[in-house]
Amino acid sequence: MKSILLLLFVSTSILAYPDVWLKIQPMQPRHNEVLKEPLSVNLNTADQASLQKMSGIGPKKAQAIIEFRTQNGPFKKVTDLEKIKGFSKKIVAKLVENNKNVVCSD
Repeated sequence: MKSILLLLFVSTSILAYPDVWLKIQPMQPRHNEVLKEPLSVNLNTADQASLQKMSGIGPKKAQAIIEFRTQNGPFKKVTDLEKIKGFSKKIVAKLVENNKNVVCSD
């Protein structure tokens, strides 16, 4: 009996307010949830917005990466980030662990 009443209520509300029901859309998954893999980021070519997509990189660290590669040339390996002030071995290790698709190609 309860299920019949529920069905009646839902169908009546759909008929009474179709515009409300038509606007309801399923939640879209975030981009990285669709991929199930982090996006590939190239430390030598990525802009600030792309660098900030990496876990653990905010605006200041992204800017520091860009400034370092501008002054010192391209990174040869990801661990070269340790040469930047504020990037300790521990921070770089965590970045590598959380961002498996970080590369340093030209």
